[in-house]
Amino acid sequence: MISRCCLLVSQCEDRSPGEEDVALTVEREMDKMETAIKDAVERFTAMLENSRAKDTGTQLEVNESILGTCSDLMAAVRQLVRRGAELQKEIVDSGRGGASPKEFYKRNHRWSEGLLSGAKAVAIACQALMTAADQVVSGKGKFEEVIVSSREIAASSMQLVMASRVKADRSSEKLRNLNVTAKTISTLTGTVVATAENCRDKIAIANTLDFSKLSLHHTKRMEMETLVKVLETEKHLEEERSKLSELRKHHYKLAGEIEGWDQEVGATSELEEQEMIDF
Repeated sequence: MISRCCLLVSQCEDRSPGEEDVALTVEREMDKMETAIKDAVERFTAMLENSRAKDTGTQLEVNESILGTCSDLMAAVRQLVRRGAELQKEIVDSGRGGASPKEFYKRNHRWSEGLLSGAKAVAIACQALMTAADQVVSGKGKFEEVIVSSREIAASSMQLVMASRVKADRSSEKLRNLNVTAKTISTLTGTVVATAENCRDKIAIANTLDFSKLSLHHTKRMEMETLVKVLETEKHLEEERSKLSELRKHHYKLAGEIEGWDQEVGATSELEEQEMIDF
């Protein structure tokens, strides 16, 4: 499935369409984007079913959360593509007069290129999110990759929306529908980011506190290593507190010299500051 999506994305050639086939090129690239998103949604469903069959506990909870939110985001992108296609058709139909779609796209080639660029960006971003989620679920990837990919989807979706708006009638209901979907994608992107961050922390805690597979020897060794780290951290904390105290004393001294504070006020301030540090 992943190789299929990679093929679809690779077929989105980075070139400006020739004037004679521009209408056909726009339609073809929009269809490829729709297919890539459809395949991604199906892949997420398959990954979730596979995880439920073999995973348990925290790992299953994390996988369900990641795949669930990513699937919701992908579904919204799919709706965005459909609504974008509806708006695009409305623009072409209302703006071409007696001309053919090919002639309309030819006259408005910059707008056409903007649509193509947005469509390709969305397809590539969806592929990146699917790959990142797949890697995380299999334990080989990083949650940060999911975060970056989801944000890229939001950015590329907005690129497609902006390209679609250029020639749209501001009172168009189809434009309003597109804007609503764009806002939904923005919200869902935030959900994916928050979920990925939360799941990352859950996995980190679970890995840190899972001692069930440690032998007696390993347990004792980790206990001693942890104690050493605690002592080192406490020592470093005391050193930094002392450093902070001396810096503040020096600051008050310099400030007193500049402002002409008397010694009594300076001493009182130092005492109060020392009490704040020794919490």
